[in-house]
Amino acid sequence: MGEYNMEAIFEITADRLQALPQKELNNQIRCALEMRTELLSRQRLPGTWKTVDYLRRVPRASETTLKKRRGRTQVWAVVCLMLGTLAFLAGTAEPKDFLMTVIGAVSICLSFFHLMGGRKKQKESFTEPARRMLDSLFTLPETVTLRAYFSIGEMILEDITSGTAENRRLIPCEAFECAVETDGLYLLAYAGKGIILPKNCLTDGTDERFRAFLNSRTIVADLTARPADNS
Repeated sequence: MGEYNMEAIFEITADRLQALPQKELNNQIRCALEMRTELLSRQRLPGTWKTVDYLRRVPRASETTLKKRRGRTQVWAVVCLMLGTLAFLAGTAEPKDFLMTVIGAVSICLSFFHLMGGRKKQKESFTEPARRMLDSLFTLPETVTLRAYFSIGEMILEDITSGTAENRRLIPCEAFECAVETDGLYLLAYAGKGIILPKNCLTDGTDERFRAFLNSRTIVADLTARPADNS
């Protein structure tokens, strides 16, 4: 393989997958998907993310202060919901007022967003995609071996169950959108798609070399420095 400038080979089998802790892996995939969305958003809206990064650097308030703020937010959300409902009903009554109706509808939507917990719901939006990706991994038949082969200019996905490469797909490195590394896996996004590469399936090459390869080809986020978010 070295003559083809091989960088890494992952061979994914049911035996290797069964050795992985599914719950922990699911959390890591969810965090990786959330980070992928952020990375792609950063590429499209760099100005907005400069403001976000600045706000993130502002010292965090104490938990007691945050609890009080959340309480006040909930109270104001209820008040806003009541006023929004009144405005909506007033706008839809005769004589109808379109502007009042819109103001009422927007107020109701924003109130529900805050009452339901906007950030928590945002995290939950990645739970189902993560579960589907995990299920697709763990439903791999025991007799099947899938290989992801990385060379200097491309990634090759193929089925080597029979001993010869079948169903080969070639993805040029130019199609890579971003990559996310967690403690147990790599998530590589390419051409609007994504592939999960468990670290224990790396059969040729090293994590250090593969990490360097990814960094030279696309944007990479490292989530190994902090634990997966279990909330």
